[in-house]
Amino acid sequence: MNQVDYEKAYKHWSSVSSNVDGMLGGFEQLHSTDINTSKQLLDYLTRKQLLTKFEHALDCGSGIGRITKHLLLPKFNFVDMVDFAETFIEQSEKYIGFEGNSRVQNKFVESLHTFKPKQNYYNLIWIQWVTGQLSDDDLTNFLRRCKKGLTKNGCIIIKDNVTSRDEERIFDECDSSWTRPSNELRPLIEAADLNIVLERKQLFFPKNNFPVLMFEYRICWDLRGFSFGSQQQQQYRSGMRSRDGRVNGRFPPPRETRHRMRVTNLSTRFSWQDLKDMMRDAGEVTYADAHKRVRNEALVCFATHDDLRRAMDRFQ
Repeated sequence: MNQVDYEKAYKHWSSVSSNVDGMLGGFEQLHSTDINTSKQLLDYLTRKQLLTKFEHALDCGSGIGRITKHLLLPKFNFVDMVDFAETFIEQSEKYIGFEGNSRVQNKFVESLHTFKPKQNYYNLIWIQWVTGQLSDDDLTNFLRRCKKGLTKNGCIIIKDNVTSRDEERIFDECDSSWTRPSNELRPLIEAADLNIVLERKQLFFPKNNFPVLMFEYRICWDLRGFSFGSQQQQQYRSGMRSRDGRVNGRFPPPRETRHRMRVTNLSTRFSWQDLKDMMRDAGEVTYADAHKRVRNEALVCFATHDDLRRAMDRFQ
């Protein structure tokens, strides 16, 4: 059921136009929205000090270098690209341009199901719209190899189409690819000993398109004792920094409201402080707990319905 015909996929993509419209399956108009949302994600990770080094990035399933040119090169000193279609890699020379190509160190022509990233080398590995091109086992094994390619505190971003939670995976005969529901995709990723840190939904895409989710994953052992909310929480208590909801320099006591969000499939390494700090990016949080009532579930309460709506739009 989960097998992929790699030869058929190669023949399909080798016949696709080597331009942005071809890379996006005829949806060139989504390019700017896609890149801008991805930039916002990287900016958020930078602000939260979840992404602190910008030396090397890897663009997996790079095509002609759309993501390399517009997302990774503006942020990182050097980028590597990998794609199984040689025609795309050849066209990338012209598409990216002279200045950009001077900072693209390697362009690998290889399928991801066999590709081995350099070990302990990349601060960021970006994987977009290609997980469906891999079988279940090959996806997990590829991510295990990617994990070895990360530097300390490096991360993997996966951005891909998903079906709705109550739908089964959908197979595309044209390019021999799967679109999986998110509750099937997550276990395949986590089987590679990667831990989810952040999940966001791509907004402003046509409603008749598949939903697109963005996941940030890190090596599980790298998260032991790591809480990206702990330092900020200490600063709030000492009055060094202000946030929405603070009154006269102090935070009011936790308060449950009717404007609440239930979070499921939460990693046990993700604390209520982490969750609260992340949700504050959307609005005023009055209460948060994690793993208190049910393991791997959390409750977040917001001050207003608008705060809740912004959080739902951003994180669901």
